Amino acid sequence: MLYSREHILNSISDVHKDARGFRPQCSYDHLSDEDLNSYFESLLDEIDIAIAQEKADSSAALAEWEIKIYALVAKFHIDFKTAVRWDMEHQEDKYSSCNVGYYLWENGINEIDAYKIEQKLAN
Repeated sequence: MLYSREHILNSISDVHKDARGFRPQCSYDHLSDEDLNSYFESLLDEIDIAIAQEKADSSAALAEWEIKIYALVAKFHIDFKTAVRWDMEHQEDKYSSCNVGYYLWENGINEIDAYKIEQKLAN
């Protein structure tokens, strides 16, 4: 898709930050409209790749965390809530004064999965 030069120049800083974590500090005056559009599209592709990687990382983190928690459940014949509490207490220095959401975030669990886990713990 071709975007107007003005639209791209207004958007490229934000897209660049999303894709690479920082805002560019350069001029794009030397690029043709076609080159600028290509660069913009490549940044959008980078964002798609980053989102897919974040999803994969989050899924892997959730699976690893669940294995750890359910191993505690099985080994010590405890319930899910107790296993989570024990895991938090085991890492006392790091999580002694934090909430469950922070603990889950530190374990790489995304907000949606963390919400589900927090709901399970509340019941």
